[in-house]
Amino acid sequence: MRDDAPYGLDDPQRPDDDGAAIRRVKLPAIFLLIVNVLNLLAGLYFMVSAIVVKKGGGNVQAPMEKQWDDMKPDERDAMKRFGINSSDDYIALAGNICLGWGGLTALVSVLSVFGAARMLSMRSYGLAMFGAIVSYPLRHALLPHRAGRWRLGFCHPRAA
Repeated sequence: MRDDAPYGLDDPQRPDDDGAAIRRVKLPAIFLLIVNVLNLLAGLYFMVSAIVVKKGGGNVQAPMEKQWDDMKPDERDAMKRFGINSSDDYIALAGNICLGWGGLTALVSVLSVFGAARMLSMRSYGLAMFGAIVSYPLRHALLPHRAGRWRLGFCHPRAA
């Protein structure tokens, strides 16, 4: 082990701490862990909903066709400019949007959950910061926004 690497691979022991850093980081990490587990569940729900919409069926097809029929002519013309010419194209678009957003939400939530877990154990500062930053724009509600901003403040090395 090198002399200039006090926390190298050969020395996994951390210096003694009075617990102030752990106490200061624990609540934001738990809060963000809970919020991102909820975001993960929301992402999985979006993905399952997208699969149901794309497979179709009477209870899915009828409301989507009604939405297509209820569109104003100028809205329908705008959709046709983007290649959405029928209710089937509209259903495929809705399914693709839900699948993409759900997949992105689930992926970011998994990374953020892992970062929050590493923050709880006071390890992997970079991963904890990465998890806080990538969860910041995912706002299904106002909670992830507040928790992400709160966590960023507590992740700073000087805050501990």
